[in-house]
Amino acid sequence: MVERRKEHGMSQTALASKSGVSLSSLRRFEQSHEISLTSLINIAFALGCEGDFEGLFAHPYYRDIDAVVAARGDDGKVGGKVGGKGGKRSDNVSQ
Repeated sequence: MVERRKEHGMSQTALASKSGVSLSSLRRFEQSHEISLTSLINIAFALGCEGDFEGLFAHPYYRDIDAVVAARGDDGKVGGKVGGKGGKRSDNVSQ
């Protein structure tokens, strides 16, 4: 975050004011890298970096468990949502 702040030319005090995140929370974040998700998102919006979160939630959608199994890679890891229409979880998925 230090690099972002310098890049945007914003002091901690100004960032705290613009983001609504307390100055002590900003300092703790810079030192320990611990922060709530809400505060992190508020900081991202204040810095105009909200688009950086886009890739975190860009996993494919899977219609059923067979699609998950078919998409599984060699490492065994799978991303995305499992469920029925509209993003709701389907309880009718059989194994």
